[in-house]
Amino acid sequence: MDIVIVKNLDIIDEKLKKLCEHISCEKRSKANKLLNKNDKIQTIVADIIIRIQLIKHFNIRNENICFNKNIYGKPYVEKIKNFHFNISHSGEYVAVAISKQKVGIDIEKVKNIDYFDIAKNFFTNKELKYIMRPSKQESLERFYDIWTLKESYIKFNGKGLSIPLDSFTIFFDDDSSIKAIDNNYCTNHIFNQINILPGYKLSICRLNNERFYIKMLNQNEIIDYFLELTEKENI
Repeated sequence: MDIVIVKNLDIIDEKLKKLCEHISCEKRSKANKLLNKNDKIQTIVADIIIRIQLIKHFNIRNENICFNKNIYGKPYVEKIKNFHFNISHSGEYVAVAISKQKVGIDIEKVKNIDYFDIAKNFFTNKELKYIMRPSKQESLERFYDIWTLKESYIKFNGKGLSIPLDSFTIFFDDDSSIKAIDNNYCTNHIFNQINILPGYKLSICRLNNERFYIKMLNQNEIIDYFLELTEKENI
């Protein structure tokens, strides 16, 4: 499994327009509706990361890549077996998880927010107890730990907001492993936190213990490589 992390950089409008020519009409429409240019860039970059993987590993032409969504809105690639992905972005970063099995990922920039009011509405009592620490900063960090873990679990399941955040509990076991309790049952999900970005929390959720590789990639190099691949297809 690959965890691809890319820091957002500005892109000149001409290159952004060129990239949009190589993505789906639906994705192009979604990107164009975003008012924030950084959000638009991250949406497009995440899409081409997926496309690069498909072109390289499945020998499929970019124009033949077809995305679809399940009834809850989670995207998948049609006619490609054993290829799963999940996308998240926050602040300056976009994170993409790519695996042969289902996977969920969530990244959040740690902001000094009124986390307790949010936690009261979306966390279980066990989770509330966990985040309550003498230090406000430690409580804030723990809030984001739980939040990203819960989001990764929901995104793994692919059912979106149909799963209430307070309908299951994330907790740290005595051996520091991370567990989920859902319907009074301790699930077999495997959680990991990736702490390599100062000021950010990043969590992944999966069922298999597949080794994962973290790849910090340069946005401009990704874009140039993608455009090179698409140009070769037209030769």
